[in-house]
Amino acid sequence: MGSAEANVLMFLYTNGDGVKQDDIVSGVAVSKPAISRTVVSIEKKGYVTRKHSHNNKRAYLVYMTDKARQGETFIRQQYADLVTATATGIPEEKVVEFIEIFKQVADNLDNHRKATLK
Repeated sequence: MGSAEANVLMFLYTNGDGVKQDDIVSGVAVSKPAISRTVVSIEKKGYVTRKHSHNNKRAYLVYMTDKARQGETFIRQQYADLVTATATGIPEEKVVEFIEIFKQVADNLDNHRKATLK
């Protein structure tokens, strides 16, 4: 499984089932075509299913399968190990500060992307 696929699954683990693909685009901060390709890929691999939204037939809602749920502990552990490895030797308060700044940067980029789409 690639990192893009794991990122989408991690988003679903965090935000639950029945998420709009557009929400994944915003949450993962990746382009709409890239998320579409990634969701199609993990759907073919049996990790998710997509269903048309009742409110908007052009929009897809993404649902995890049992296969995705069975892999949750492993993927969460991989992310935790990565965070631990990257934060080695850095005081915890600096790591927390970095994460807060990074979240703000991601929010700024998302807001800019949304503004340019209007």
